Amino acid sequence: MPAPSAPMGVKVPAGGPGHASPPAAFEAEPPRLTTCLNMTPVDYPDGTTGAPEFPAHELDLTDATSIEQILAHIDARIHAPLDDAWAGPPGTDGEDEWVDDPAEEAWAKALSEAMFGQRYGGPGQCYFGDSKWDSFIFSRMQKTSIDYMSQDVWGLRKKATAPATWLEVQIFKKQLEKRNTDLVAMMTDNDDPAISICCACEHNATYGTITRGFTLEQHMNGACWAAGQNPGRPIFDAQQFPGGRWYPTKEATLDVAAGLEKTPPIGPGTIYCYNPFGDNKMVTGYVPLAWVVTDAQGRPTVDQKHADHVLNDLPEKHSKHVAPKRMVTSSADQQSKIDTLLYSPSAPTSEAEAENMYVGVTLPATGQRKGSHIFFVLRVSKDEKRIQKFDTSNGYPLDKHAGDTVMDPLGKEGIYDGISLTTAPPGNVFCGMGVLPEAPVALDVMAAHIRRARPIGLMRLVIAERRPGRELSDRHVLFVSKLMRMYDDKDQNFWVSKCAWSLRNTPGFTSIQPWWIIYIPRMELARMMWTKGARSRKLSEMARDVSVIRRMKFDREQAKKTKKDPPPAPGLRYGEDYVAQIVLTNDDRGGTLYWSRARSELSFGVTNEQIQGNPLPNAIKDSVTPVARQGRDPKLEVPWNGERFDDRYSDIDIAIPSLFRDGEDTRTAAEQDSMPIATDDEHANALRVCMIDDEPKEPGIVELV
Repeated sequence: MPAPSAPMGVKVPAGGPGHASPPAAFEAEPPRLTTCLNMTPVDYPDGTTGAPEFPAHELDLTDATSIEQILAHIDARIHAPLDDAWAGPPGTDGEDEWVDDPAEEAWAKALSEAMFGQRYGGPGQCYFGDSKWDSFIFSRMQKTSIDYMSQDVWGLRKKATAPATWLEVQIFKKQLEKRNTDLVAMMTDNDDPAISICCACEHNATYGTITRGFTLEQHMNGACWAAGQNPGRPIFDAQQFPGGRWYPTKEATLDVAAGLEKTPPIGPGTIYCYNPFGDNKMVTGYVPLAWVVTDAQGRPTVDQKHADHVLNDLPEKHSKHVAPKRMVTSSADQQSKIDTLLYSPSAPTSEAEAENMYVGVTLPATGQRKGSHIFFVLRVSKDEKRIQKFDTSNGYPLDKHAGDTVMDPLGKEGIYDGISLTTAPPGNVFCGMGVLPEAPVALDVMAAHIRRARPIGLMRLVIAERRPGRELSDRHVLFVSKLMRMYDDKDQNFWVSKCAWSLRNTPGFTSIQPWWIIYIPRMELARMMWTKGARSRKLSEMARDVSVIRRMKFDREQAKKTKKDPPPAPGLRYGEDYVAQIVLTNDDRGGTLYWSRARSELSFGVTNEQIQGNPLPNAIKDSVTPVARQGRDPKLEVPWNGERFDDRYSDIDIAIPSLFRDGEDTRTAAEQDSMPIATDDEHANALRVCMIDDEPKEPGIVELV
């Protein structure tokens, strides 16, 4: 290549991520998408100049066709299958040692693509503020399922509302048994699968099971896996489903070779479970006397409002709720030793004594406490000595990772396919493993089913000049796309993995930086997107229905008021109807970066929301939040349904791919948003029947921006 006439921008060093990259050796490792995304050699885009060891790529920022070139590049890559990514050394070097059954491999790759990079947290909590939606959400990924939104199912229990939960499913199954009706006959084929972009470990492992053709209703008592003990599930009943078995702690093993020698042996889909309580049914906590109450049988127990705090604190090494110790000196031999404090049941003689008195109370070991965990096996090596796990915390063991995942800004922590292991992680009290029966549906069929799954999320593309975040301002933001669904009307699904792949080596990456902002829809908008058959519904169409429902609820509340409030404006509301949760970008070498994500953390029975990764630059934040910052030019405000070009492109005559417009002209959508909301027509009556009346039971998810 000819040398550039003048050095411009940031140059790519030798060994960058383009076609000149030296191939790495991955002979012992299983195929790993998280490694392929950045280490599979990819040609630099057309227009790259400079010596081979120092390629650089500059675009004219005054020319709108530069944006056209970047949009075309991203559009083409996000619509293409990820076969090219898998074809690199990280995906092929170890195939001879790991890939045996083509159908198993098709399942493993499809699952890795669909679940890569999810936000960490419970699906029901993220989308609806209520974990009762979890079973419905999983049903939308199953090959077959009952209708969780049918009143015939959820209406079986007093005061229940849609959707059906695991409890209503169990009641439904009992009723079918009394009527000698087969549950399978009540299940219908799912021709519009959908998948969450938010998972905690138990949900992640549940997807690993249902994507092999199993169902919550038939095999798992209607509920997802627990991060702990899982005996008693039908899937482990060898008489019903031969080949499945739950191995309790005393029979389970962390040694992979030993697990593969068992009958039945571990294999793809096997779950490994950890819980600080282990196999214990009851645990003892030492609590202040003021926390103690008596139960119906007159036995001492902890006031319910303190129970979660005690059970969560018990796993801590120096918890005040474990047996306290004291130094005891023997009067006979003057030897000192550490002894457990024993408390007298006699009543305290003063308030001070009562405040300092701790007593032992026995509690049921229930719930998923701090330190609980579960993961599943993705692949087993041909030599039957190693496994590859798919996990929500795949940074273990960190010393075996080179800088080879897109998760580096998160310290390699994230949801993705892991490295090979001869020993499963020790965790916090290993308490058993579950081997799945033979898959009831052909795995190549399930692989195709997975790839049809719509990721229930929204996204927006931002293109900006590449500058340090503190230097980035409004004038450096070149393009903001319309808010769009993470799927199209036909068969394309834009999982997080595809978004990451689309940002590899974008044109002008040394001076222009693209950003994918990924959102989770909330409440009514989420319900509409999760609905079976909703693939063809435009976002603008659903936004109008959300506006109608919001107005109906508003009118219902206003009827109770003397002083009336102004009616709500049409359109989607950021923070209420959708909220940013994941950010992807690329670096000045063209490599994809997982920039930040929201993450749920369990603490004393309460879910806290945090941001993990890098702060989003203010200029990007302001571009994707449709609320004008104080003192900021209101013309730069971006409505939910609009895209924006920088003023430097005064005459925009370029082709914008339809993906970035969600199939509808911005001006038309804006006009419809300004129209009055009718709440008395037949369509509104249909919406009224299915609208969500429950208030969120769990804290709202944190806003990434």
